[in-house]
Amino acid sequence: MTDQLPVIIRKTHFNVPIYSYSKNDYDEHNIKMFSHLAKLPYVEDPIIFLPDNHQKTLLETPSSSVIVTHRRFSLSLTSPSQNCGMSFVLTSLFKSNKSFELLEKIIFTIKSNILLKYQAPVISRDDTVMALKGGAKWAIKKYNLPVETHSHIECNGNLPADIEPSPLEIKNSVPDEIIEISRQRFNIIGGGNHFFEFQFVGEILDERIARIWGLKRDQIVIMFHTGSEALGAYLGRLYASRRKTSLRQHLYFFHRKIKHHLVRGPWYSLPQRLSYYFVPYFFRFIDPDTEEGRRALLAVNCAANFGFANRLAILSSIQDSFRDVMGYNQFKIDLLYDCSHNSIYREKLNDDFAWVHRHNACRVNPPSLLKTHPFFSETGQPVILPGTNQTSSFLCAGREGAAATYYTVDHGLGAVQKHHEKSGGAKKTGEYSNLYSYDKDTLVKTPMLDDTAIIQAVESLATADIIRPVARLKPIATLKGPKSSIL
Repeated sequence: MTDQLPVIIRKTHFNVPIYSYSKNDYDEHNIKMFSHLAKLPYVEDPIIFLPDNHQKTLLETPSSSVIVTHRRFSLSLTSPSQNCGMSFVLTSLFKSNKSFELLEKIIFTIKSNILLKYQAPVISRDDTVMALKGGAKWAIKKYNLPVETHSHIECNGNLPADIEPSPLEIKNSVPDEIIEISRQRFNIIGGGNHFFEFQFVGEILDERIARIWGLKRDQIVIMFHTGSEALGAYLGRLYASRRKTSLRQHLYFFHRKIKHHLVRGPWYSLPQRLSYYFVPYFFRFIDPDTEEGRRALLAVNCAANFGFANRLAILSSIQDSFRDVMGYNQFKIDLLYDCSHNSIYREKLNDDFAWVHRHNACRVNPPSLLKTHPFFSETGQPVILPGTNQTSSFLCAGREGAAATYYTVDHGLGAVQKHHEKSGGAKKTGEYSNLYSYDKDTLVKTPMLDDTAIIQAVESLATADIIRPVARLKPIATLKGPKSSIL
């Protein structure tokens, strides 16, 4: 494959080309999958694959991809769970021998304050409905967070910002059973690839932007990855057929689809509901201008709002954990940015509105799209590019070249690193980070690996003017949970 990026994959049987910013060599299996995506209805623009692009077995579209459709949207062009995402938090602490002991105490306190699973509801039913309606707007008030917090969140943490749905509309889109389940699955980081991580700023790469953002060498920062948890996972399967669903889950959701989609809806939309939710076709496209389309889109937005609210609840619990260990007024915690990496947004592209589906990929705004933003008008939006708990991560700023990717960037570079490790290229650096687990009380010393592959991917994005690297971050301590199930 050529070093010139993006590589344009254009086959005679493709309806649209694929632009790949990845240096992967694609085999015939990949091309067959690409062919299917490139021939989907309503897809009229090139499909974009970013450097961390890879295909997970049970998902319909590759990770680190963005697909634009016109007139209709499809839940299967992104993850089953809307608004799985990342938060990046600045602290007033700096790396030292003393800080390592302090961070360990905070990690164990976080394990006590943010459980893997709760035995009783965490929030009331009314609060849950308000979280679905208002997202960050509700959470900022609930947890007494600074009023400007919403300016540090994608879409201000509220979808759609201009229309607040009524309680009846919420009830028609989100079943009571899912609301009740979600009351116990809130303020949760979760398991699998979700994590909480302390890092320190190992290198400043852009002094000006780092200064504006309040970032300094050796400063301790926090990165955590979670989303809409059970609510998003349930709604994603209630409104679509997904491969990432076991037989047991299929039976569970089939009964609930009958109750939610057939029994409660008006008779005249019955054929449409049967087509959307009961015909087992993975790439079902929904018309947003119909009553059924508006109901499905509200479910998508409710899941996104729940994800934004969940991460702000976690931010509040992190603050509580610091207070439990350090006392009041001895620390400072500021949210720099919070973003989704699984989303379906209606956006203006080339003077026309279209549906932008990002799968394990993030929206990125350059300065030209943030001219009136109170914090990021000079710098562009912060871009969070985690590596793994054995490599560096990067904090970057959005650049104008992102227009070529429909203003999209990778949600992380873990697959790039894993490919590097499988090829035998990764070398140990002699440094270590600490890995903590929800199901164990002891830590594991984890050897750090070289950043060669991570740096190459960051440089590819920077060369394309999609991002500007601002800081290189090194892991200190990572907290993870075991593999989790939605049921």
